[in-house]
Amino acid sequence: STQSTGACSSLFFFFVRNMELHQLLSNDVFRLYCWASVLLALKQIVTHFSSVYYKRKNKAVFSPEDAARLGFPSKKGPWFGTDHPDVLRALACIRNDHENIYIFYIVALIYTLTNPPVGTAKILFSTFVISRYLHTWVFLSLRKQPWRALTYFGGLVATLVMIYHILTVL
Repeated sequence: STQSTGACSSLFFFFVRNMELHQLLSNDVFRLYCWASVLLALKQIVTHFSSVYYKRKNKAVFSPEDAARLGFPSKKGPWFGTDHPDVLRALACIRNDHENIYIFYIVALIYTLTNPPVGTAKILFSTFVISRYLHTWVFLSLRKQPWRALTYFGGLVATLVMIYHILTVL
């Protein structure tokens, strides 16, 4: 995930360096990309806090210093480590975000460079963002299939459509 983040930021800065900021911000598709990226970043932050919530709620800690900070003796907490099912679920949700959102950042930025129709970009970016928010809610709260798979596939289809568009333009 660190490599994906590095590749995404390198591509972004190459893009920014070669255009004036006002040119970027006057591009409606790029502005949509920025909105989608910010909403996804906020979603990831909230999802990270969900793991903290489940760790505290279930006294599931990773390390002795965390156990001491929470007020129970080192390695004596009921769920020392990450074996509690709620914590594992939150961490799996975070991992799923990392496996999908970083790909979106890269693909959507390249898609933006192809000068796609604004309406299509709005539909694809919105579909991805809404799918990821719903996926997190289903993963952490509802906990039911096939809803989790359906919300996952909504984002996947949006990404695949962008990839197809990129390949046809190149």
